[in-house]
Amino acid sequence: MASLDRESVIFALTDGVGVHFGAASRKSFFEQLKRLETHEIFHRRRPKEQQFLVDLLAMAAFFQTVIVPIRSSGRFVSVLESAGASHLRVAGEKLGPVYARNAKSASDEFRYMLSRTEIPESLLTYATLKNFIHSAHQFIIGRQ
Repeated sequence: MASLDRESVIFALTDGVGVHFGAASRKSFFEQLKRLETHEIFHRRRPKEQQFLVDLLAMAAFFQTVIVPIRSSGRFVSVLESAGASHLRVAGEKLGPVYARNAKSASDEFRYMLSRTEIPESLLTYATLKNFIHSAHQFIIGRQ
């Protein structure tokens, strides 16, 4: 079996996102990767497809642990602001309009990256790894 690059995508995505987000995203990815590599379905895939699955799994971990939380919190801060609140205090930090704009910007950049690579956001959310593998495989077949 060809050697897979297990780290490049997750480290590129989490570089500079802050210690808490980065650590959570990497932890999620490496735990899921360990499970992914035990699936027979994964081993039946060609090396190029296996690499795509690993890279997509990194994107999914980043999406679920970084993008979704900041998107949600940014929207929540915007709702609070429209109700007259100047900020939301979380763990000693004031999250206000600047945070909401930055959260939206980060989310929009990730969404743009997905559109450029023609990867639907729906591939990044899944109930089980088996569903993830199946959906990714169907996506690959559809692109051929």
